[in-house]
Amino acid sequence: MAIFSFFRSQKPKQFNFKPRFYDERQEKINEIIERNKAENISDAEAMKSRIKAGFKTRGIIDRTYESTARRKSNRTLLITMAVLILLTFLLLSNFLPEIVKLVE
Repeated sequence: MAIFSFFRSQKPKQFNFKPRFYDERQEKINEIIERNKAENISDAEAMKSRIKAGFKTRGIIDRTYESTARRKSNRTLLITMAVLILLTFLLLSNFLPEIVKLVE
């Protein structure tokens, strides 16, 4: 038995690794490229310039959304602070004499 396995070499084991990494940006680039291939556009430089323009406009849109969200958040914070200060002032002006009597 050992003689037969000596002459027969083992096959190397297969390495079946499927990466779990997902690059959304690369996926969008590939999607745009596939869409342009479907439209029979062969000029690579034109495709590159359109892809770059798409990424630039997406960045501008994201920045405007970010600034709008920040402004809205700041406004909400200021309104909340103003209401809390007003409420504290009203409560202290009405109940301060009673609180002082309780402390004494």
